[in-house]
Amino acid sequence: MNKKSLWKLILILAIPCIIGFMPAPAGLSELAWVLFGIYLAAIVGLVIKPFPEPVVLLIAVAASMVVVGNLSDGAFKTTAVLSGYSSGTTWLVFSAFTLSAAFVTTGLGKRIAYLLIGKIGNTTLGLGYVTVFLDLVLAPATPSNTARAGGIVLPIINSVAVALGSEPEKVRVVSDIT
Repeated sequence: MNKKSLWKLILILAIPCIIGFMPAPAGLSELAWVLFGIYLAAIVGLVIKPFPEPVVLLIAVAASMVVVGNLSDGAFKTTAVLSGYSSGTTWLVFSAFTLSAAFVTTGLGKRIAYLLIGKIGNTTLGLGYVTVFLDLVLAPATPSNTARAGGIVLPIINSVAVALGSEPEKVRVVSDIT
């Protein structure tokens, strides 16, 4: 581990320690205050990245389990920390973003774009229909609107734009002077 990563790790470990030694604000229990410190450290860890994101989040969940197990007065159990992962909605969003990452990584989005351009994308209106058709076809497979629009349809539409020669770096100037 190099010095830069070590300083990042020290910063992340210092955040919950400092917050843990501060008195809890009015209206918050000691447990809630310490958990705030842990999750604030997790957010900082996701930003400065001393480790990959899954490692940072796993450390935060493990620290939360230890804190809840030791500081709770019987009102919480250790399973309370992991109860959010039993929700079907959590796994639905996770699987939707995993599916969208697979579309981008495998190049399936680009292949779908070329197929649809070849079939109905001869005009601007046809490209609009391609966009609507993509959303219609992908809706049953990706129930999350955010994951579908931002993770799957956007890369496909960007692939369509690049395939047709439209790139943000290139600026075309169209003149009305004849």
